[in-house]
Amino acid sequence: MHLNLAGGNILLSAGSNAGNVGIGTSSPTKAKLEINGVSGGGPQLNGFGFLDKTTTGNTAGSSSTGPLSIYASGRIIANDFIAFSDERIKDVQGRSDPSADLSTLLNIEITDYTYIDTVTKGTGIQKKVVAQQLESVYPQAVLQFTDTIPDIYENADAKDAWIQLATDLKVGERVRLISEKEDEVYEVLEVYNDKFRTEFVGEDGPVFVYGREVDDFRSVDYDAIAMLNVSATQELARQLVPHSSDLASLKAENRQLKARIAELEAKDAARDAQIAKIEQLLSAQ
Repeated sequence: MHLNLAGGNILLSAGSNAGNVGIGTSSPTKAKLEINGVSGGGPQLNGFGFLDKTTTGNTAGSSSTGPLSIYASGRIIANDFIAFSDERIKDVQGRSDPSADLSTLLNIEITDYTYIDTVTKGTGIQKKVVAQQLESVYPQAVLQFTDTIPDIYENADAKDAWIQLATDLKVGERVRLISEKEDEVYEVLEVYNDKFRTEFVGEDGPVFVYGREVDDFRSVDYDAIAMLNVSATQELARQLVPHSSDLASLKAENRQLKARIAELEAKDAARDAQIAKIEQLLSAQ
């Protein structure tokens, strides 16, 4: 069965591939869900990290559009994640500098924080990085794209397309509004001190003003951080090798000193015994 949605094709496969779903492909054979194609308006990438059979590394450079096949507003859970990493699809630039990677890793701040949007993201304390701080030291692990932020996050009333709420929104900006039946981003058409008007045409009544849309919303490539950590760990191991050799030498010297001390103590004991005998003979005479 084929479905056409806005010029795209969705195939529900039959026959030997029954139960498979294909988007942009007429033969979904690789997995239960196969997506062929990307959106042209993906996040802005400042580079990317890579891992192949023998090394890790990264490419840094000017921003470019990163195409996406799947975007999810929430978590994706699976037993495993497998990334394409065949050497034959890469233009390998060389091994990453592990010493520089260690220095970079030491400048990344791990932060405790909670989410403003407690409804969808919960109230638990997170221990992760903050994209803006990471971007200042490791920009290739930060992606930018368009999304909404909860910078207003207040209840309001809608009446005749007017949202009864004082904000700092400006005409031309876009804001996410959530009502009982809709959850959309709308352009701001007019603004007054205590209200603003958008293209929202839902029923009058309660509406939740989530926040404005921004074109520099940041997300983090944690795989890139993981590979940075691998390279930095390798550097630490390399630095520890000579120290391990020095430690082994110190242990050997310590054993020799202990043996020498034991030998001297034995000689001292024998000498003390001889002196004691001489003293006894002199006393007897």
